Amino acid sequence: MNKMRLLKAKLLEDRTILNDFLKTWPLERICEMKLDEYVSTGNPDTFCQWVETKTRSLGSIKGLNSIKFGIYKRGNKDKRPQKATSDDSHSWLSYYGKENREKQVAFERIREDVVRIIENAHRLDLEAIDDIHLHNIFKWKVAFLYSNEGFIPIYKKEAIHMIAKSLGMNITKKTIYSEIHCFIASTKPLGISVYDYMRELYFKYKKSTVKTASSKKRTRKGAKNRNTNSQVRKGTTEYVAQQFHNELQEILKRYLSDKYGKDNVILEENYVDIKVSSRNEIWYYEVKTAPYAETCIKQGLGQLLSYMFYEKDKRSKKLIIFGKKEPTKPEKDYIKYLKHIFNNNDIDFDYQCLADIKNTESKHG
Repeated sequence: MNKMRLLKAKLLEDRTILNDFLKTWPLERICEMKLDEYVSTGNPDTFCQWVETKTRSLGSIKGLNSIKFGIYKRGNKDKRPQKATSDDSHSWLSYYGKENREKQVAFERIREDVVRIIENAHRLDLEAIDDIHLHNIFKWKVAFLYSNEGFIPIYKKEAIHMIAKSLGMNITKKTIYSEIHCFIASTKPLGISVYDYMRELYFKYKKSTVKTASSKKRTRKGAKNRNTNSQVRKGTTEYVAQQFHNELQEILKRYLSDKYGKDNVILEENYVDIKVSSRNEIWYYEVKTAPYAETCIKQGLGQLLSYMFYEKDKRSKKLIIFGKKEPTKPEKDYIKYLKHIFNNNDIDFDYQCLADIKNTESKHG
């Protein structure tokens, strides 16, 4: 019981950290932020300090120098990195501007890329993040913070590669980060948060690196002080999920309208995301933006049962959770179990996802 209390206390702590970050750095602010708000020296409240330091318990990116942010203000003005462009105060990746007078131009381009990361993370479109030029360890941390727990918060190359390989993934030089993140996320067991799974994987990774180091000359020890605490939260703020929710809802509405007719598809009646009405049935759709089918079901099932309870119409009902991601193998077993339980009580239940619509459209295309 004491262990459970400690886990719940840590869970609440990390939920607070993430929600504080999202409230402090909504997309609207980032679109307008100035260079000194993004990165500076001696200011613990810049965006980059929040990402690296204030949210460290949500996955560490400590280790590389500040060029990982794309641009930074040098503490030592005379210490200019060789593989970067610099002026009297700042250094930045030459990709964003090779002339020292282009500091503001470089920052604006970097800010545009940060916005792109966030927008794609909202939609769980991880593949679109691969081509963004910012350093992997930084851009994937930013992506995670805005992804509604869309993948496992591990960012360091050596760790994520070794963990993915240990889980059975064949990684080559052509393997992109989004594929690795999606693969590791797909192995998460039911009933465990992304943070607890991160802790479990990191523990095995640390153990493996210590064994590897001890089998060689004692010239280097395994990495120390990596964060392995339980890290869970309720979910991101309403701001993060709403736009993505509306997009999914609109896609589903168009699909159902084409299939069953516009007059039979009702949006937001009595808080129901989408309601489909036929002669003999009523279908309730609850749209959820969580990155895992299990989480979508947990979030939406109570709402669906409530809709059914208060519905006065006597036609038979079907309850459907709609999310973006396809269920993993354990989640399919979980859905099968729920369908069996509900069917025994004369309730039709299902989980559907974006891929179901795309597959249906491609078959009839």
